[in-house]
Amino acid sequence: MESNKPDVGERALNKMAEVAISSQLDEVENIDIAISTDPVKLVQGKVDSVAISGQGLVMKQDLRMETLEVNIVQSCSLASFFIGSTTSRPC
Repeated sequence: MESNKPDVGERALNKMAEVAISSQLDEVENIDIAISTDPVKLVQGKVDSVAISGQGLVMKQDLRMETLEVNIVQSCSLASFFIGSTTSRPC
């Protein structure tokens, strides 16, 4: 088994993030999220890296993003990344 493949917990976290982000958009053709972390950091709300790739993202009914690619490779707070918390260490 490859060491860089996501484990069951990371795959579940990735899917939850995909559903959470998709639910905030009016339309999504495709979205893939890869979150890398370990259980201790996850309990603290921290991750090692986040990669988001999406196509055909529509928000506010008329604002369309044809392609989105975001890669963050550093330990950061999930709250600051997903909701812009000012009390957590920013990504």
